[in-house]
Amino acid sequence: MFLPIWFQWNVINHYNNRFETHDMVNLVYFAGNFILSAVAGASSERCGSATSRKGCQEFAWAIAGARLWTVLFTFYAAYHNKRYSVAIFQYTVFDILVIILWMATSFMHSGEYW
Repeated sequence: MFLPIWFQWNVINHYNNRFETHDMVNLVYFAGNFILSAVAGASSERCGSATSRKGCQEFAWAIAGARLWTVLFTFYAAYHNKRYSVAIFQYTVFDILVIILWMATSFMHSGEYW
């Protein structure tokens, strides 16, 4: 449970260190990721408990939402950094794959019905 949250935080720091961080767009990006990471953290306790796994779907959607938020910010960054847009779009392909996998995980049954 810790690794996906850590990886998302690592992506946030990657973009905060690479681009200008004192503009409104970056503050909105950071705030959105902060909220989605808080939801992922809160739902991870319910997902990891031995009594119920209902929080796993919320956890997967929060991680997928945070990655989607990152993809939207990446498109914004690529639009304003034409010189590095090819490299930025290569990162985006990986992020889109991660979003698809987390969304697929959220649709899987939790094992309570077996």
